[in-house]
Amino acid sequence: MQVMAVTLKDIAKKAQVTEQAVSMALRGHSRISKKTKQKIRKIAREMNYRPNLHARSLRRQSSKAVGFIFPDITYSYAQEIAEGARSQLNEHGYVGLIGLSSWNADQEMQELELMLGFQVEALICTPIVGSEATYAKAVDAGVPLVFAGNGLSIPGVACVGLDGYDAGQKVMRHLLALGHRRIAFMGTESMAGSQFLSPIREAYFHTMEQAGVPVQDHMVCYSQVGNQDSIESIVDQLIDLEQRPTAICCVTDAIAYLVMNRLIQREVRVPQDISVTGIGGLHSSSLEMISLTTVTEDAFRVGSLAAQSLLELMEEPDTEPDRRLVRGDLIARKSTAPPPQRR
Repeated sequence: MQVMAVTLKDIAKKAQVTEQAVSMALRGHSRISKKTKQKIRKIAREMNYRPNLHARSLRRQSSKAVGFIFPDITYSYAQEIAEGARSQLNEHGYVGLIGLSSWNADQEMQELELMLGFQVEALICTPIVGSEATYAKAVDAGVPLVFAGNGLSIPGVACVGLDGYDAGQKVMRHLLALGHRRIAFMGTESMAGSQFLSPIREAYFHTMEQAGVPVQDHMVCYSQVGNQDSIESIVDQLIDLEQRPTAICCVTDAIAYLVMNRLIQREVRVPQDISVTGIGGLHSSSLEMISLTTVTEDAFRVGSLAAQSLLELMEEPDTEPDRRLVRGDLIARKSTAPPPQRR
């Protein structure tokens, strides 16, 4: 017995909306509310809906769509990557479809399958660490893929992102120059699989070694990705040490925000008692209430370079995928100061 394909009409009936609303929601149209989009997309996944743009592809000989998959859009980072990519893609007549994985591996797989169902011509993604098998599907399907902002070691996939070693070295040299010696490192459990986060850890160890400062094992910490409780627990352990750190080097701005928040909750002053640094240069890091010392990452340029790499791969499929690094600038703000004994 042949199973009938799920249609927009089927989804519209279950969601109690019009077919046009379903179509617009699945395309991410701004006229459809976030709540309605989530509802319709959830129903589409439950009904195993697989859109096919075959008719339009026949008319235009291509879907002219590029898919974006990001872990979240809580901060401006993903938006800037998308804007940077669009600055290149729009000139070539491509439109973008955006999917969010919400730091969930199963959701990431579903978003990728939806993109492939939409017959996107290429993908620009910020992958969750450890999701190599998910994106290998895109490679096997022959869809050009570029990682932006984070990279996984998958043969045939180009990567564009921050020069992590350079960024880590800059914040560590800044802290050492201020007189800090008890410097903790706050990374993530899965960062070893990232082409851009792992070098930050290398820079921490190498810079401490070059300065003749021994690294203490209990000062090197790894939190669960996106888990606030995990970060707060680690901060509690660090400040309860008999010799607590005088500085905490965080692998991202987002982690640094949570670290600073926990320190304040525990009545530890930043930077008078403990200095904090981040990496990424999120716009919110410059707010007076945060004033985070960080290394900037030009997300717009990352997106632009990712799109350039993608266009090259689409034009010349045999092009050797490359790894492009973008260097950032250290911005010293109010979250860092000399350690207590130096003041």
